[in-house]
Amino acid sequence: MYIIRIILLAAICIISTGRMSAQNILNKYDENKLKHGQWIEDGIVRDYNHGKDDGFCYIFNGRGELSLIYEFKDGETSLVIMFNDDGRRPTCVYTDFVDVDTIVHGKGLTHRFKKKCKNISYHPNMVIKSIVTCYLLEGDDPVMDSFDIGKAYYYDEKGNLIETKELFFPPF
Repeated sequence: MYIIRIILLAAICIISTGRMSAQNILNKYDENKLKHGQWIEDGIVRDYNHGKDDGFCYIFNGRGELSLIYEFKDGETSLVIMFNDDGRRPTCVYTDFVDVDTIVHGKGLTHRFKKKCKNISYHPNMVIKSIVTCYLLEGDDPVMDSFDIGKAYYYDEKGNLIETKELFFPPF
């Protein structure tokens, strides 16, 4: 929780800096006209390394509250943290991204998954609520297109395991 507060504080400091001084260090291009360094566009603070997402990306909701944090390494997602409506508490974390090449058959549909990750959801008291494996349909964004498949673990608000369930691809 301490690290999340530090990250949030850093993002707020960056956004609240004066516009004139920020123009000298933000939204720059490299010698090949690729985005490089930290960019602020449409309420999103994002780090680039020669045109690729590399570092952190902070997304704020319409009220200016933190909604999502992405961490990228060389253009690939390595961590996603989703926050509750007021931006104060993580509701789930996607981590442990792994490349896979898996084909799953549904009722009349076949999907090819390129990545999977772990989805850890939290109760309001920050105790783990569930841990599931998440397969991603397109790209590497679990927030947009993903399915929970495989063994899922569910916990009560005290952290006691209350249920284990096998999740299957939706039949559509």
